[in-house]
Parts: sequence; C-alpha cells; structure tokens
Amino acid sequence: MTDKKGISAKAAYPLFKDEKAILIDVREPEELEDYSVAFAANIPLKKLPSRLKDLPKDKTIITTCASGHRAQQGCEFLTEKGFESKYIAGPIRDFAAMAA
Repeated sequence: MTDKKGISAKAAYPLFKDEKAILIDVREPEELEDYSVAFAANIPLKKLPSRLKDLPKDKTIITTCASGHRAQQGCEFLTEKGFESKYIAGPIRDFAAMAA
C-alpha cells in the first residue's frame, strides 16, 4: 500500500462533517478511556474480519488508533477486501482534540 492512504487529522475531519466517511477506532475497548471520538465506531483490529458485513460499501472508511500503526493495518485489510479506506496517520488524540 502506498502512503496515499494515510491522511492527517485535519484532512480527515471535513469528510465526517460531510458524511462522506465513517470513523473506525481499531483500539481495544480498554484503550478508549485515554481518548475517544463520540462518532467513532470501536471495532478492535483483531475483530475487523468478522465485522465486514456491518461496514458500508458506499462511504470511505477511515481508521484510527493510538499511534497510527494499527490504523494503517486496518486500512490495508479493508482495502484488500474491496472497501474505500484511509487511515489517520498519527495518534487519535490529535483527531479527538479537533472533534471535541
């Protein structure tokens, strides 16, 4: 996968306001206490394969996590499965600060 899939929190935010994308937080539930975004769905990375049927094919799926690493892995997986996907290249705390 190319770096074109990684986007900044600043670039991602308008996509949610326009309802062109959904946010998937791929962290484990116990990590959500640190930072969270109210409109993000929490689907831990390891559970993503079993939840594909729950995801829309008509919107971009943007993944996020604590540092960006799992978000990138989730994005790669979703892209391989035929979804339009991007990931926030950086920590969720940056995005959470914008979305608050």
